[in-house]
Amino acid sequence: MKIAYVSTFDARLVQSWSGLGYYIAKAIENSGIEIEYIGPLKEKNSLFYKAKQFFYKEIFKKRHIRQSEPEILKENARQISKRLKEINPDIVFSVWSYPIAYLECKQPIVFTADATFPLMRDYYGDFSNLSDSTIKNSNDMEQSALNRASAVIYCSEWAANSAIKDYGISREKVHVVPYGANIDSAPTKEQIEDFVAKRSENKICKLLFLGVDWHRKGGEIAYNTMLELNKRGIPAELTVCGCIPPEEYTHSQVTVIPFLDKKESADREHFNRLLQDSHFLLLPTRKEAYGLVFCEASAYGLPSITTDTGGVSQIIHNGVNGYTLSLESGAKEYADIIAGLWADKERYKALAYSAHNEYQKRLNWEAAGKSIKLLLEKLLLK
Repeated sequence: MKIAYVSTFDARLVQSWSGLGYYIAKAIENSGIEIEYIGPLKEKNSLFYKAKQFFYKEIFKKRHIRQSEPEILKENARQISKRLKEINPDIVFSVWSYPIAYLECKQPIVFTADATFPLMRDYYGDFSNLSDSTIKNSNDMEQSALNRASAVIYCSEWAANSAIKDYGISREKVHVVPYGANIDSAPTKEQIEDFVAKRSENKICKLLFLGVDWHRKGGEIAYNTMLELNKRGIPAELTVCGCIPPEEYTHSQVTVIPFLDKKESADREHFNRLLQDSHFLLLPTRKEAYGLVFCEASAYGLPSITTDTGGVSQIIHNGVNGYTLSLESGAKEYADIIAGLWADKERYKALAYSAHNEYQKRLNWEAAGKSIKLLLEKLLLK
């Protein structure tokens, strides 16, 4: 089987879309499917549409998403069609719905995404205060892509249910395949046992906060949870990695690592050590379409304490690889969960081992690749 792997960006580069385009392609390729890349795609009249975007921002004080402009989408389709004639694949597989919204071809079309437009609208900041034109274009684009697709793959039931409910798509062609952890070499079961044993010897509860957006990821709650644990007599430290908290969150028991570049071996090793040495990934995120970091935490036997929002509960199952709390929960509720596990070392160990098992079973790219291959094979048999 040969597929045309379509993306607006260059999916051969791990830097694009948090590495997802790259890892999805490798998962498919490693399952035994031949891949021909189509992308990056050129944006038609980009200066004009960037100016239009700027005009909406300055004059109407609205966000305008140029990528959903019909003429840009039609140009995407033209570029893809030209390449399809050259490579003649069995299936067209697209990252996101944008590239194939206007594509007409003889091959079955499949796309994958982490959310639908209605879910993103007013959820993420970049999708808030949108222009009327953007709302119409984006909904039209999403509907057209879903109608054209023979199968759609989302990483969560949250997203899949929206496609069915908001766009009237048949459940039969909507599938859920969890994305995996973006790591090239996961720890073994024996290494996890060593990590967990060393954590148990540490008298200080090490909390890890990973995120580039302090506010969206719930940094204030994480900070106050650390304070609450110390107030209860549990020595706790918080490591913040990926952002710099506002000055008011400076504390002797808070360590800040502004940025780690996982492409650099030293930074990657530092990141891995954080996952193996910490007791909990504490991420009370306010908005999250999925959350690859939870898959990475599970790979290291690191329980996640987070929020039931967006697609997070597709990854984190309560009592299996962590716990999800309601959006209304505050530091007290987070501290209750952590304190309970801290007081019961055997329960903590069981949760850590179970987290690693979840990674091995369903939160890795090999599992995702096998699921996608099976889906594509069934599609060709129809």
